[in-house]
Amino acid sequence: MTGLILAFIFLLNDNDTELGPSFGAYVKLQMVRYLGLIAGTAALLTAIALRILKKPYCDSLFYIFSGILNFALGIYGIIYFVLHADGVQVIHAFLINLLIGLLIVADSFVLTERN
Repeated sequence: MTGLILAFIFLLNDNDTELGPSFGAYVKLQMVRYLGLIAGTAALLTAIALRILKKPYCDSLFYIFSGILNFALGIYGIIYFVLHADGVQVIHAFLINLLIGLLIVADSFVLTERN
């Protein structure tokens, strides 16, 4: 909780601090990553529950958007890993986003039967 409060404070303060000029961008990226992770996990669990109940769910804009967001964050992690020497920590953080994004995108566009 304290980290979230500090991240919000640094998000509002875009000035160059002793933490470096790109710290604000790093905080924004981490907030988008965690929000995407939470939204994607919630959407995937809801989709699994609705699939068990045999109700339609794959046409939801939120479901598809959260899948594409997580997929794009995972691709960003792979590209950062390839282009930078310190990419090992980044790819470990973004692999779960890639997995959730792949599951949602595959469920939305490949595994769903269209009428």
